Amino acid sequence: MLGVWGAVAAALLWGLSPVLIEEAMRESDSVYVSGMRNVGGLALLLPASALAGSLQTAPWELAVIAASALVSQVLGLVSYSEAIHRAGPGRAVPICFTYIFWAQAVGAVLFGEEVTALSVAGALLAVLGVWLVSSGSPPGRGRLGVQAALLTSVLWAAGDALARAALEGADALAVSTWRGAFSASVLIPAAWARGGLSRGRRALLFSLASGVLGLGLALLLYYSSVAEVGLAAAAPATALSPVVSQAASRLATGERVGPRAAAGGLAVALGIALASARV
Repeated sequence: MLGVWGAVAAALLWGLSPVLIEEAMRESDSVYVSGMRNVGGLALLLPASALAGSLQTAPWELAVIAASALVSQVLGLVSYSEAIHRAGPGRAVPICFTYIFWAQAVGAVLFGEEVTALSVAGALLAVLGVWLVSSGSPPGRGRLGVQAALLTSVLWAAGDALARAALEGADALAVSTWRGAFSASVLIPAAWARGGLSRGRRALLFSLASGVLGLGLALLLYYSSVAEVGLAAAAPATALSPVVSQAASRLATGERVGPRAAAGGLAVALGIALASARV
């Protein structure tokens, strides 16, 4: 029984993935990187699904999963890659992960999941953190990165709500695999049309590695947690991701986020942790 711990494990992996995405983006663009990330995730998920016999899914579930993939794993991943590239992992990731509060609100409205006073207090603390991160961003491309990160947070929450609906009938492995398949079927042709699929060895390897970790193992762990404890309980457990991402980016790439951005990332993480204290 994974419970919330599955979401915590996913958060650790998601905290490391942005460093790989940033390296891949040095040689390519967000459409190619997002497409190859889905291919990497499928390399893990498809064999697991075949062995488990999890690919049989009702037509209505496939339709919901496809919509979730388009919103979160196509549009959301492209905007996520752009946010990381333009603002840096240390600034972009804390803002992207405020999707958790959108997800909690959707979970409460659509699925009757509990949202407590601690959740509201955590959301307010996270808003303060986002302000600190965004106000410390450099002009020009950095500001565009912040805007892309805010868009990502909304797209991810909407995609997770759709996935949560699909999880009422399908298992986590099926949802994760079909989402990856639908997303790759959109992004790979789009990347090919934008300049082919030969973008450099580093871009390919880092994209695939990020996909295996973030869209393969982490996504499976997260959806298993959502299926077991609900969206409002599982989403806040990803509080570790912004802090892990800032630390990993500092160690791996030497990214300097500055005291305001570092304090903002910590405030976002603490707000998410506060919101999950009831679990």
